[in-house]
Amino acid sequence: MDDEAIVLDGLDLAIIGKSSQGKVVYDIENVIQILIKRDEMTREDAQDFFWANVEWLSGEGMSPLFVFKGGKEQWE
Repeated sequence: MDDEAIVLDGLDLAIIGKSSQGKVVYDIENVIQILIKRDEMTREDAQDFFWANVEWLSGEGMSPLFVFKGGKEQWE
């Protein structure tokens, strides 16, 4: 990964790779599962927390990318 890539504390197990630009790539479902287990959240609370407090970090510069893994049928 690029030295300037932003890595989120406590979510290393959700990292699935890096982008061609050197950004850290996280699996959304893995992030949600970490929040459920680590922070004892319900699934709904973990999803709400992710979309409100984590996903917005995705953007310009070396900010992380968040993706849904799997084939098209899994995210339609």
